[in-house]
This record gives sequence, structure tokens and C-alpha cells, in this order.
Amino acid sequence: MRIILKLILLFFPLFSFSQSAMLFPTYKQGTIILKGNKKVNVPINYNATKHQMMYKQGNDHMILGNIQSVDSVLIGKHRFIPIKNRFYEVIPVKSKYLLVDWNISMTNIGYKGAYGQVTHSKVHNYNVSAMTHDIYHTEAKPNTSSLEVYRRSNKNTYYIFIDQKMQKFKDKKSLLKLFPERKEEIEKLLKEEKTMFTKVEDVVELMKRIL
Repeated sequence: MRIILKLILLFFPLFSFSQSAMLFPTYKQGTIILKGNKKVNVPINYNATKHQMMYKQGNDHMILGNIQSVDSVLIGKHRFIPIKNRFYEVIPVKSKYLLVDWNISMTNIGYKGAYGQVTHSKVHNYNVSAMTHDIYHTEAKPNTSSLEVYRRSNKNTYYIFIDQKMQKFKDKKSLLKLFPERKEEIEKLLKEEKTMFTKVEDVVELMKRIL
């Protein structure tokens, strides 16, 4: 633990789930692999809004700092590597790799009523628990019973290596620019696969057909 204390900055209580989206619903047991192959096992999550690798020490939320000393971070089956000042998820695709720069934002769309409806006026609920699912994130504000509702928006950027150069894309237009000679083929694949660039699994399947 002494090793990791030299690498992190204390995460002061400025964090709010209403403003930031964590990649995983809860912290997962993970491994921080330092250069030199030193390993530290701690509960880890990724703040996909602020692009910060987070871990827990007791009840404290900590930001992993000094990332130039980090080789990679493993969270379950997910592997992240640091490039410059942020982490990218590395996903094997055949003999190559897809890098994902996660970018998830949370937009307040109102308050959740007693019967599940969303309103722009504050509603007081007494027997409704906070809940999280794929479309909305609902949380009770401290010291109140009002539930604020947030919509998750995914605007990931993806990177692949073409001729040993790192190239990025985030939508159909930017992807086609990387493969101008295969435009018709890729447009057909996008239509067949019904690819949504907000879904990483869709992009992975598409890359399996392209790379």
C-alpha cells in the first residue's frame, strides 16, 4: 500500500454522481500494474466523465495519480492503459487492438415521481429507493427524499492502428475517412450490423469485419 500512496491524490468530496458517470455500477476488485511489474490489488472503477481512474481505500474515493508510473489497470476482464493524461480501454480484435476513450455524460432531465413518471418539478417520495439502469440514473439528494433523474449519453472516441499510426473515429463519417477505398463495403456492413457507435460491443463486432 505504501507504493500506491506515492502514486495517488486524495479524492476530496467534490465528486457527484449527478455530474459524473462511473463506468461500472460498483467498484470491482482490480489490479494496478506498475512499471517494473509491481502490482497493487484494490477496488477500482473508472470515472468516464472526468477520465479518472478511481479506487477505494476504506470509505475514501481516491484518484490514481502519477499515471506515467502505471503500466496498466485491470478491472475484471477489462484492461486499461495510460496514454498521456488519461486511460484507454484496450480490446483485442483479431491480431490487433481497439482503444476506447470512454466519454459518458449525465444530463438532468427532471425528478422521478411516485408512480415512475418524470417531471421538471421536485417531487417528494417516501417509499421509493434510488435505482440505476442503462438509460437513467436516479439518485436521492442528501437530506431529501426527492429523486433526480439523469440520462446517460455516450460519446466515445475509438482508436485503431493503421500503418502503425494511431487513427481515431467516433461515428460513421469519421470511420469512412479512414477507409475511403472501402466506403461502399463498410456502409453495407454498418447497415447489416445496425451498428451504434455508442455501443462498444457493436464497434468491436464491426472492427472484426473490417480489420
